[in-house]
Amino acid sequence: MRLRFKNIDYDFLIGNGEVYNIKIENPHYLYSFIKDIKDMNEDAIFLYDGDLLDLNKYIVYLENILQLDINSKKQITSLYNQIEKNEINDNYRQQLSDINTLIIKLINEITLNSNIKLNYDDALDFKTLFSSINLKYYQDSQNFIDDFINFIKILKEIGKVAVVITINLYDFLTSEDIQKLVEELKYLHLSIINIGNNKSGTTKNIIIDQDLCQLT
Repeated sequence: MRLRFKNIDYDFLIGNGEVYNIKIENPHYLYSFIKDIKDMNEDAIFLYDGDLLDLNKYIVYLENILQLDINSKKQITSLYNQIEKNEINDNYRQQLSDINTLIIKLINEITLNSNIKLNYDDALDFKTLFSSINLKYYQDSQNFIDDFINFIKILKEIGKVAVVITINLYDFLTSEDIQKLVEELKYLHLSIINIGNNKSGTTKNIIIDQDLCQLT
């Protein structure tokens, strides 16, 4: 899998633990470059593996790495879908149906003597059950690198993500952190492209200077 950006003469190999850094010194170009990524602009970003691929399926842009929400609505929806698709069998469906019958009976008994007209949904599905008990990802890390690695593991688990794009990621990592990250990326078959300052550990550093000349 390869990734190319408009106006950058370089093929980014994707999916095998590669770590890249792009430093853009021209503020106006930096703005347009990041905006294209945020918008997943298919006229400026090209991901292909033989044929062109859907950017939204394989690329994740983390706009603020200090606010990684492992339990965002999108992540939770994906989690519930994954569980229902991969873990639920006919036995569990029958158990849920039996539970649903008991719940309806209980609600009817509770509301029997009510003088107020009441209404409720009488069909309990697994997503509703998961939501009712606030089923979510467990998070108990003590540092940023563990939070970040856990987050990208979840991205990989619930989707087809091949590359994560970040801003100023390396400013928050030590050399040891970067090495730890690289090892995880290789295991997950993921790549990272960071926009910002470079640190040792990146496999490729590309600089776009004030005059939009490319230095590699």
